[in-house]
Amino acid sequence: MDTPSSPSSALLAANNQLQAWQETARLRRLAAGLPVMAAGVSDVARPQPEPPPGGVATLVQQASQLLPFLAPHLGWESQAVTNLLRQTQACCEQESLPAKVPLSATPSPTTSISLPAINAEPLGQETVIKLYPALAVVMLREHLVAPGRLWLLLRHLDPAGQGWVTTATARAQFARAKAPLRFCGWRQLRNLLHQGHGIFWEWNGKRIWYRAAEKVALALDLPRFTGRPVTLPLPVLLDSIGAVRAHFYASFHSGRMKEENQKRWDKPIARETLAAVTGVSRRCQRAYEERAGVQVQTNQAIGPRATTENEEELVWQKGQALFTLKDYRGYQGRRGQVYLAWQIPNSYRGPHAQRGRGRQKQLNRRLAVLRMKRGAGNNQEMKERCPRLYYPDGAAAGRAINRQPDAEAYWPHCQNFRPDRSKGLWYGYSSVKEV
Repeated sequence: MDTPSSPSSALLAANNQLQAWQETARLRRLAAGLPVMAAGVSDVARPQPEPPPGGVATLVQQASQLLPFLAPHLGWESQAVTNLLRQTQACCEQESLPAKVPLSATPSPTTSISLPAINAEPLGQETVIKLYPALAVVMLREHLVAPGRLWLLLRHLDPAGQGWVTTATARAQFARAKAPLRFCGWRQLRNLLHQGHGIFWEWNGKRIWYRAAEKVALALDLPRFTGRPVTLPLPVLLDSIGAVRAHFYASFHSGRMKEENQKRWDKPIARETLAAVTGVSRRCQRAYEERAGVQVQTNQAIGPRATTENEEELVWQKGQALFTLKDYRGYQGRRGQVYLAWQIPNSYRGPHAQRGRGRQKQLNRRLAVLRMKRGAGNNQEMKERCPRLYYPDGAAAGRAINRQPDAEAYWPHCQNFRPDRSKGLWYGYSSVKEV
């Protein structure tokens, strides 16, 4: 009868190392209050499968490195390796250890696992997104703010500018429970992808090919990009949809301010005009201004002296906006003189910082080419002239009055250059002559 051969020294060393790992894992589970297996369990007496060329130590090392990609039941027919994998997985989850990079040679080449990584920047950093106010206003008017937000986030998710993002990456970034860029669930994300298909992107189920800014403007019938681009903080896009709408509306005021007028109020604009441009009602305008932090200045125009003839003439033009103003300090002339005045539209200051125009001229050129290719480049829209004209000073207003004697011209008072004033005074000129 042949005597059985004793185990090799390499096998015994590997088994001792495996038992040491088991004891370490058992102590960790005892410290954490988790159920453990009995100490001293050894699988040396059990029939083991044929060891790989590198020995059992190589097998255990590969298994520990492939741990994040293995199911709990995989142990290559070895109960000891299965127990080791489960114990190590519990320890990794308990200590929140980062997963190691898998080896190039995997035991099962037929199994491919693709896990999209989250490489977005933390929200604590000052991350901003470039926003074109003209495009934001069209999204607001066409009720496409929700897919427009997703379009901006997709562009932010692709800093290399390859032009597409996989659906799995978008789902992991925007719909995963603890993702830093999460703003909706997977069902809502699918609805947004269907809603913006053909306008903001092309989606085939696996990839999202987002469109360039000029092509989105063409799909939304935007004639050209006007105003200066503004910077929109990234946390604003991750807020509620009401906050996003408010900032899209406020971007119109932020981009409307001229670069040389950063320290003064911009030209007045009527709420009826804002409603026609943005599609937002007067009540929602006030709510958006309060929510987004838009500064509002009420303006009043000073007219001729308060006489019976002037009042009768102006009351037909101004209606309830007409009132009398007494000059106690003598700003207009003699102290105590009473003038006719009326309220004119407000001035606004947006909360967003402006950016350089940069590619805006190129965008307008490409947009013009696209409109010509579509057959809409030869027609020019007729715009109705506004009867009220605003100028930076009296000289410019006087030159305009000489060209158009019937128009109303306004220019700011000398004290209106202070940005901390909540009310502004304007000089006004109309066809009514002072008597």
